[in-house]
Amino acid sequence: MVVNPKILVVDDEPRFCHSMKTLLSSRDYDVKTCFNGSDALQFLTDETFDLVLLDVFMEDMDGFQVIENKISRKIDTPVIIMTGRSSSDTAVKALRMGAIDYLKKPFETREMFSSVKNILNQRALEKKRKAAESQSAERRKLESLGRMAGSIAHHFNNQLSAVMGNLEIALDDVPVDAGYRKNLFQAMMAAHKATSVSRQMLLYLGHTPGRNRPTDLSASCRKTLALFQAAVPKGMILTVDFPDSGPVIHADPIQIQQVLTHLITNAWESISDTRGGIALSIKAVSHEDIPSRRVPIDWQPRHIAHACLEVSDTGCGIPAGDIEKLFDPFFTTKFMGRGLGLSVVMGIVKAHGGCITMDSQPGSGSVFRIYLPVM
Repeated sequence: MVVNPKILVVDDEPRFCHSMKTLLSSRDYDVKTCFNGSDALQFLTDETFDLVLLDVFMEDMDGFQVIENKISRKIDTPVIIMTGRSSSDTAVKALRMGAIDYLKKPFETREMFSSVKNILNQRALEKKRKAAESQSAERRKLESLGRMAGSIAHHFNNQLSAVMGNLEIALDDVPVDAGYRKNLFQAMMAAHKATSVSRQMLLYLGHTPGRNRPTDLSASCRKTLALFQAAVPKGMILTVDFPDSGPVIHADPIQIQQVLTHLITNAWESISDTRGGIALSIKAVSHEDIPSRRVPIDWQPRHIAHACLEVSDTGCGIPAGDIEKLFDPFFTTKFMGRGLGLSVVMGIVKAHGGCITMDSQPGSGSVFRIYLPVM
């Protein structure tokens, strides 16, 4: 969605404000006006603007006081000072206080538009630079956390292997009728469960290499569906729209089946009263058709076709505040001990060079789409 630059015009002459709003709106700027410094500060505190066109001489609070208050409140909106009663001292003072440019009334429309365009372009470039720096810092942080988590999971696996090995030896040496044999067996089962969690963490981090080969996505997903179709509760409708064959991707079929299993389970659990529907579809799409809002956030599509696996449901939907956390390990809206399903999905998809998008509204269900490059 294109967001037009937002400009605040502050002048104690209502006719001048109206004229400026008409001119700037003709260039698709989103313009608001006010007639004194106090209102201007309130606007700047309550809303975010890309630029302020500010008159110097106003009765209740002059432009210099507005700039001072703006700085003290840590509002970084750039300012163009305007005045009809000017001198070189006024211009110098305004620029020293932090104004970006200076317009002497009456000014030419072309001059005003040129100043506005230059400052907005500079601000847009600065926003992009800061966003890139922030994204880069976040990526380095995630990579560091990933290396640490991977190291811990590998170490955890090694220790569990020693625990299970010693438990197996102990069980072999314990008489069948010994009272504590049951305790050893329960310890062994708990160690197996812990190993499963550790394996899923490694999958999430992409540290578990799959046996990738040319894989028919539709054929691979049909194998998983057979289990779910037999277990679907009465009243729940599972619809499938897969092509007879393809698309063909370079993937580990077992891991792709894990992805579908987690997504269907997630959809199933979101339908609380077992009366609803889950719809599955597979198709090939152009790289240009993949939405820009996706995870991983730094993923860029190759200029080839991509397979799209879609899982939609008529469940409870996802609150807006939870969407950003969905793929975090152990985040769950259900009960403790859950929460690795979607993070494992992301790890597998990431390891296969793909991405995930999702749409959801509380009470209106959810749609998850997996995009993977076609061979």
